[in-house]
Amino acid sequence: MSAHPHPSRQDPQTEIEPYDLVLTFRNHRLVIKNRYEMASISNDMLIAIAFLAGSIFSFFSSYQLIGTWLYIFGSVQLVVRPCIRIARRMHLQRIQDEKTVQWEQRSESSEAQDVS
Repeated sequence: MSAHPHPSRQDPQTEIEPYDLVLTFRNHRLVIKNRYEMASISNDMLIAIAFLAGSIFSFFSSYQLIGTWLYIFGSVQLVVRPCIRIARRMHLQRIQDEKTVQWEQRSESSEAQDVS
């Protein structure tokens, strides 16, 4: 029987990062990490629901128009999918560039202090 150390309060899974989306409801806080991944998963679910409902509605002549619109909605969501991926990559690049600039500024300031 091995003893496990008490989990740290600074657990990386529960720590809130500056880029996390935080929604507060009374005494509860919903922290959404990886916003772009969550948007992509939500989008995929909407695509699946739209195509499934569109397929079911297409069986009934009185609901075929609704089914057609659901197919169109699902198709639009398929276009949104790569847009989310592009936005994520651009955001990651911008964050990485900001950190690189901050690192370069710190190293330049420490070099200036070493010279004086």
